[in-house]
Amino acid sequence: MIEELRNSLLEKISLIPGIYGFTSINSDESELLGKSEWDKSIIIIKGNNGLKINLAVIILFSINTKATIKEVSSLVEYFLTSNNLKLESLNIHVKGVKL
Repeated sequence: MIEELRNSLLEKISLIPGIYGFTSINSDESELLGKSEWDKSIIIIKGNNGLKINLAVIILFSINTKATIKEVSSLVEYFLTSNNLKLESLNIHVKGVKL
């Protein structure tokens, strides 16, 4: 179930304007991951009160970062609610900016 959730979330997040792509959550580098490696950019853990999600993204230069991150947050909350799941925490790491 977590694997399906991970893939669906990443697919939807990739469509948000301002999101250039994903990078590894466990690396200090901001190397763009290919679609087959997107699972390295997100960690989903079952917590006491819901899911804990950590996500690493690369955004486009000259976009409103706050608005883009808010859009990602809203999408994740909506997606989880529509699947009868609760969100305990969401950490979005902006690991790079694409010019």
